[in-house]
Amino acid sequence: MNIRAVKLLLVVLTLNSAVSTAQSRREISETYYEAGTWILFGEYEDALPLYIKLLEPDPDNYNYKYRIGICYLNISGEKEKALPCLLDATEHINPDYRGGKLKENEAPCDALFYLATAYRISNRLNTALDTCRLFYEGMDNNKLYDSVNEPRKIQAATPGVSIARINARQREEQDRALDSLDAIHAREAQSIDRMGQVINEVSTGDESGMIKDAIVKANELQIKHAGEWLRSMYSVAIGDGAEKEFLTRLIAAMSSDPGDDAAEYINVLASYAGSGLKETLAGIDPYNWKTNRPEDVIDYLLSSAGKPGYNKDEIFETLSKLINASGKTAEDILTYLNTRAGLKLWGLWILMGVMVISLIIFVFKRGKKKKEKAET
Repeated sequence: MNIRAVKLLLVVLTLNSAVSTAQSRREISETYYEAGTWILFGEYEDALPLYIKLLEPDPDNYNYKYRIGICYLNISGEKEKALPCLLDATEHINPDYRGGKLKENEAPCDALFYLATAYRISNRLNTALDTCRLFYEGMDNNKLYDSVNEPRKIQAATPGVSIARINARQREEQDRALDSLDAIHAREAQSIDRMGQVINEVSTGDESGMIKDAIVKANELQIKHAGEWLRSMYSVAIGDGAEKEFLTRLIAAMSSDPGDDAAEYINVLASYAGSGLKETLAGIDPYNWKTNRPEDVIDYLLSSAGKPGYNKDEIFETLSKLINASGKTAEDILTYLNTRAGLKLWGLWILMGVMVISLIIFVFKRGKKKKEKAET
């Protein structure tokens, strides 16, 4: 075998390896998001085997273990199997957990809540109550949990535990929630200011003036929530002539990472969406689209708004929650925009390369034919 043949073989093997890796990653991605869809619809028996399949080659993925534990808790006759999975998961908690991310391999704080339930089902009642308290000490008041019934269920099965003590704790939590309403409104105002500032900093080109004018006009309105502000800014900018494509890309840049594809973005959005929008997201198959970007998801949702299930207000509310949770800086957003532009440019270079090669082959074949004719 000559050197040229060896080099050609190495190129073929490298290409095969790259294609195989890409196919494997896509298969994992599709399985993960299919399992998440089953959970959204409460079909835990369908989701469980998919998560088990994902865990086999990745046994240290505590996100999978957390989700397997939730499935077991919701399947009759399988509930006790949840305990070891959730116990493992709670040893690897990520406060910045993002369940919609395929690369997330740690568990959310919620795992403690479900672990308390698993302990109760296994009749380890004192441990269940301690775990429940541990969870409430770090709970996020913006999330909804069964914060009354779970302690009651534990207490009902636990001799010597005072329900009055649990009730007192619940009243304290409710008082703190009421006292925090002003703080919540203040955070909304801050998030509106921050979103406006960041958009101002990254608005460039012909759209810059339109975006800044839209921000000024939106700020003049009586707006109480970031979702209302985002919709107003978007509507004013469109009315002033800004390109829809630019605005959807800008919102995507504020709420996603440079490497995110549409499927990842859909799952992140679903964690902030209401039931109607969540159901719509679960039914989207982005792999059939010509492109597969977060901005395609935003464009699709806005174009389809008004159908049964959700409206534009819900879309902008969900987007604003995601933007606030992501906390992107102007530099992060510019990185996203530049990366996407780079990917687009790279695709153009590939297309040009293919065209040049095709032209060379055509010229070569044409020359060869002329030469053969001349010889005959």
